[in-house]
Amino acid sequence: VFIVVLPQTDNPQERIAPEQLVTSAELRSAVLAHLDARRLLGVSLEVRQPQYTWISVRAVLRLAERSDPALISDVQQQAEEALYRYLNPYTGGPQGDGWPFGRPLNRSELYSLLHRIEYVEFVEDVQISINETPGRGDAQPVAAQTRSVSIPRYGLICSDRHQVKVS
Repeated sequence: VFIVVLPQTDNPQERIAPEQLVTSAELRSAVLAHLDARRLLGVSLEVRQPQYTWISVRAVLRLAERSDPALISDVQQQAEEALYRYLNPYTGGPQGDGWPFGRPLNRSELYSLLHRIEYVEFVEDVQISINETPGRGDAQPVAAQTRSVSIPRYGLICSDRHQVKVS
């Protein structure tokens, strides 16, 4: 039996640092010890951490012409916060209760998420990149015609860095 463990973090609603998602040897041992005493004879247990897919989003949003610079800044902040919250293993996903294991990300979800922000007239562009090593510049862009990003069966989505341009 494989047990996939998502470690608890202090503030799961912001961008999560990759080191916060590493399943420590102590956590792995504690989970194994707890379950080992309750397992059926002949069943072997293995504790793993999820396969994380780090997603970066670049989006261009349009507001009404001649919008106030303070409004533009506020909308940009709201959009970035919405992306970090939605693409999150703890608070993300369509139900807002954590990204489901193995669930793909559909590009249209991001358009819908960003379009719901007040004062956004339309979402001009959404670009998705996948980063194997979060925080570094080696992200691989997902082709614009690709509708969804596949996630491994025991995988979860995590936000890398997002960039939102509002005009």
